[in-house]
Amino acid sequence: MKYAHGTFNGTGAALYFGIGFLPDWVYVQNLEDADLAQYFWNIHMERVLETAHGYRHYTAAGSLLDPLVVGDLGIVPYEGGDVMTATSTTYLVKDDADYRTSTTYGTITTWTLGSSANRTGNWNLEADTTYVGEGSRMLVEEDVGRAHKWVGINALTSNGEQANEVTVSRSVNSGKVLALRPMYDYRGATVGVKIPAGFGLLAVDVVNVSGEMGMFEAGTYDA
Repeated sequence: MKYAHGTFNGTGAALYFGIGFLPDWVYVQNLEDADLAQYFWNIHMERVLETAHGYRHYTAAGSLLDPLVVGDLGIVPYEGGDVMTATSTTYLVKDDADYRTSTTYGTITTWTLGSSANRTGNWNLEADTTYVGEGSRMLVEEDVGRAHKWVGINALTSNGEQANEVTVSRSVNSGKVLALRPMYDYRGATVGVKIPAGFGLLAVDVVNVSGEMGMFEAGTYDA
């Protein structure tokens, strides 16, 4: 069984995810839109016209469940192979880099908790906000007890080096920053990259809204 997951920045235009294999099933959800839109597709749905591109579930006017036939803007397999001649916003590939270090600011090493009640704090240096911001994840080794804790970054004011500029998903004590992941797990491929196989998200509506974070899961069946 193969499995992939991650976040992405919605564009309001078709997106192609290079996950490294052709999935048997795909689930996509908008994490920020009020409609709570979800799309689901699998290889059995494409065997009939009525659900060939999956279905969508959202709450724009009550709870709606729509099948997506061929021609609708749903989910399709993508065999890969496209080579980028320019940086793309359409073809997305995995970004699992550690962004503690930037050439401009140096290396973030320390997290300081400012307010436990508000879940806010700051780093010892500025972060590169091209890659770090709402949606990033941070691993902290707390000074007291040395526990390792992952948290999500829910808000970032300015560059994060001043008191309480970083809001996290739960209060984590001051300590050493061991990892700082990007806002989006999948981002636009750069020049020269050959896109691996994956899936296309043709949706340009509630699940793929420009500037709103989405997430996906995709996998294969055992048999």
